[in-house]
Amino acid sequence: KAFVKEIPALLLDLVRNRLDWKMYMESWVSIAAALLIVPAAIYLPEAWGEENGLFENMQLLLIFYGMAVCFAARHHRHLFRVIAAILFILALRETNFGKTIFYPDPYEPNSFLSWDEIPYAPYVDPVMIAYGIGIAVYGIKTKVYLEIPAFLKKGKIPMVNLIVMGIFAAAGAITDKVCDNLVAEEMTECIFFIAFIATLRRACSTKCSWLPGADD
Repeated sequence: KAFVKEIPALLLDLVRNRLDWKMYMESWVSIAAALLIVPAAIYLPEAWGEENGLFENMQLLLIFYGMAVCFAARHHRHLFRVIAAILFILALRETNFGKTIFYPDPYEPNSFLSWDEIPYAPYVDPVMIAYGIGIAVYGIKTKVYLEIPAFLKKGKIPMVNLIVMGIFAAAGAITDKVCDNLVAEEMTECIFFIAFIATLRRACSTKCSWLPGADD
């Protein structure tokens, strides 16, 4: 109850004094890469933007790298392990839970079998529900939820990095709907992952002040 009463004051202090507006290297790299989207869409082979193409594989590599970074973190270990578990779901999503790897359509390029033709399709949802419950149980058992009051008291928010990630997340969603160029679509999504994983890597560093204190 005492902490709940402190929340408004902590949020006000967070907004007034603990927003990190510094421009880090990952933000500069993401913006520079964005300038290459149009030339890439014009000149690069369309196959690079297809499923299992260059940019799709780059996204998977970035996600797995992010997982490795989380497991190697020397502080807030339980929190970063939860994040690694969530990243694994993103990796599964990128391959449509294995469909784009194991079940290509033998007659149509860059197409895949429908879910009713895939033998493990009925088990995907139950397994993912169990996996999500497992993450929640781990988070409760290791008291990851205590990171929230600790962050509200002393943490910092990397505003520029979040804004850059938000822009590319929105751009990726828009290009997915309105753009027919696969290279532009996948490259935009790839830049989001570059910004996201690089920000995560910085947060895992013991020199970063965004997260207060140490886990154990």
